[in-house]
Amino acid sequence: MDAMARYYGEIPTDQVEKLCRYHLLISEWNTKVNLISRKDIENFWSKHIIPCLSINKVVRFKPEASVVDVGTGGGLPGIPLAIANGGTNFTLVDSIGKKALAVDDMAKKLALKRVKVRNSRVEEVAEKFDYIVARAVANLTDFLKNVSGLCKKDTQIFYIRGSDFGGELQGISNFYVHNIGKLLDDDDFADKVIVEIRNEK
Repeated sequence: MDAMARYYGEIPTDQVEKLCRYHLLISEWNTKVNLISRKDIENFWSKHIIPCLSINKVVRFKPEASVVDVGTGGGLPGIPLAIANGGTNFTLVDSIGKKALAVDDMAKKLALKRVKVRNSRVEEVAEKFDYIVARAVANLTDFLKNVSGLCKKDTQIFYIRGSDFGGELQGISNFYVHNIGKLLDDDDFADKVIVEIRNEK
């Protein structure tokens, strides 16, 4: 896959093959459950896989660490990150049962043994995690309130969203904004950023 080699040349072939398999699986499920925009299926790599994996340009998840993907939808960014970080434990959470069922099926077919899927509201999840990842599931201020119960003393949060914040960062401290275009050295992705927030309880 030329696109993956361009941005992530270090990803092993077997991981790229799993990402391709994931593309096929989500395309199949998307005919039954609205996981992602229908028009995005044709641009799946540029719209979803490549931006989601850009989190790996910012952080290397520690082996055996715990990561929760909040509002995973079709498994994004959790499934691509789980494929690329085989030694890390992932919990993918979504409140919509049909989406959780689809993601659980895909994770099993991809043999992602360290992936658990939870059909639950995030406020009902009792565990705490080393890392929290998500893609623009809510206003950032509201999102941080919703995930506060998932945080340990040193939890790190990585939130993918558009680069137009408005006033969403007011009152938030310990944050860093990583432009995905700069991370990938490609201006086509300059309208997307990763907001990194370091929790300090």
